[in-house]
Amino acid sequence: MRIVIDKNKSTKWKIILCAIMFIFGIYIIISLALTSVETVEYQTIYGNYNSYQIKKTANYSGFTKNVYLTIEMPNSSNCEYRISSVVLSSFEEKAFLDEVNIGDPIKLTLDDDYIVSIDANGKSYLDFEYALSEYHDNLIVGYCVGCAFLLVSVIAFSTLITIKKGKHHRKS
Repeated sequence: MRIVIDKNKSTKWKIILCAIMFIFGIYIIISLALTSVETVEYQTIYGNYNSYQIKKTANYSGFTKNVYLTIEMPNSSNCEYRISSVVLSSFEEKAFLDEVNIGDPIKLTLDDDYIVSIDANGKSYLDFEYALSEYHDNLIVGYCVGCAFLLVSVIAFSTLITIKKGKHHRKS
């Protein structure tokens, strides 16, 4: 039995593509594993709501909506924080803009400089537990994408391999 890799002009590029997909899948899985293993320490800050700003930035998939809140801290400084894009869909933007006025006390829970929870006027506009659930769902999707890259690369590479039965010669 011999294992033979088909040899034609496109085989080299197929092998390179399989290797890139495999490496990318491993990269996604390892990077997600490293971020989920880290112990996240959330910081809670209190201040007064100062401004709301949407900035659209261009990226490889079009435009990304980034939402920033500026908070006036007790020491009279202003700090700007961004709502994490993972939890942006669960942010009650319309209610927040209608009900929270400039100068109202606000409580933010942060993961580094990203907002994961917003409370003001006795109401939650971005729920912390829901945000954690969104992060968890995002990790699961990321692992699935990484595994899909690995699986496709292995299947694609296996199509390049042919197993041939060798002829047995009997000695007389």
